[in-house]
Amino acid sequence: MAANRSKSSRSSKPELCHHAALMNEILKYMKMHGEQLDKEIAVATGISLASVRLQLADLTASHEIVACKSIRFHKGKKSEGTIYRVAGYSPPASPGRKPKALLKPT
Repeated sequence: MAANRSKSSRSSKPELCHHAALMNEILKYMKMHGEQLDKEIAVATGISLASVRLQLADLTASHEIVACKSIRFHKGKKSEGTIYRVAGYSPPASPGRKPKALLKPT
């Protein structure tokens, strides 16, 4: 019986490492690409949709990302899904001209 316990505890460590690696990959992708549907994240990262949804649920529970239900229409066809974004993350300002209100008078 003790051999079974040690065997199962050894097999769970690689699973935890793999789980953490997937979570980090998804977070990295989301920081680079911003708000995304779960389907878009799965396709872009090459991770199965079921696994992505599991990782996103864990990230949402730990308050690292925010989830919002969404309904989109593309060519009149209704598509429901969940959009995810990194919590508290503001992407850097895009290059180019800024509004005059932000410019300081010289």
